[in-house]
Amino acid sequence: VVSKKLLAEYYRSVGQSYHENSICNIIPKLQREGRLIIISNEEIKNFKRQYFTNKIKKNFTCNKEDQEHISVILLSDRKYVLTLDQNFTNDLLNFPGFKVIVCAKPQDLPYDK
Repeated sequence: VVSKKLLAEYYRSVGQSYHENSICNIIPKLQREGRLIIISNEEIKNFKRQYFTNKIKKNFTCNKEDQEHISVILLSDRKYVLTLDQNFTNDLLNFPGFKVIVCAKPQDLPYDK
């Protein structure tokens, strides 16, 4: 599951990487296979309207850009996240009403569930 903003961040972060396992090569493959779900800006806005209370927004420790990504993750079926960002991890794990699995490496995610 991704959003347009998340895709843009992926592409910015890897720059000119041409490794066969880079996200820039994985995303088009997932799109061709129909395995990439893009959450629309409207879905993100509706989610934020419903769940991003003033109390929650006040307690965020991650940056503004990552706050946009929280909605995408919480709208996904699996709610699996790969990140090394501790503030982002903190906000995801402490978001009320949702259970998110956050790992640093893909092999640590429970794909068998």
